[in-house]
Amino acid sequence: MEYATLQNGLKMPMLGYGTIGQAGEQIADNVAFALNHGYELIDTANRYGNEVEVGRGLKKSGLRREEIFLETKLGPTLYENEAAIDGTLQRLGVDTIDLMILHHPVNNYLYAYGMLEKAYKAEKLRAIGLSNFPVEKLQELLDHCEVPPMVMLVSSGPRQQPAAPGPGDWGHRPGPRQKRRPGGAAVAHSDGILPGAGE
Repeated sequence: MEYATLQNGLKMPMLGYGTIGQAGEQIADNVAFALNHGYELIDTANRYGNEVEVGRGLKKSGLRREEIFLETKLGPTLYENEAAIDGTLQRLGVDTIDLMILHHPVNNYLYAYGMLEKAYKAEKLRAIGLSNFPVEKLQELLDHCEVPPMVMLVSSGPRQQPAAPGPGDWGHRPGPRQKRRPGGAAVAHSDGILPGAGE
């Protein structure tokens, strides 16, 4: 397995098993199977509605928690819910989440990112990041945050062709490395280099 080292030193597997579109108890079997056949990263989200089953799959795998990299995403409807992160931990049946990402740049995402920072400082989250943030909203967040995002999830696929990058876009700066995961998602690991960081 190849790993990316995040800016805080956490090693993140470059290949993960995503649980989008899966429902019911079969997820627990799928997650356990994936973990016992070479996958180390499991990806879920609040909006997938399957965190309880994913948590069962983690236990069913028989692996120690530290052998698994668990990633989930905080849904926009929870961006001002102070109990959302603790609720996610409870549904997954874990004490810590390796990576929590804001799922979309909508609603009060600055407040929600502050919740991620607070949970990160309390060691409930080992890394924090963003998903689908355009450059201008990323810059706004960077201007307000204390802990810079460690991961940027970028949606990618045949139906999502990006526009040609313009000045200030990712394509014109030193920036993240991307990794591909099943399902067409790419994750860009910031390694401390983000647009606007240090400028």
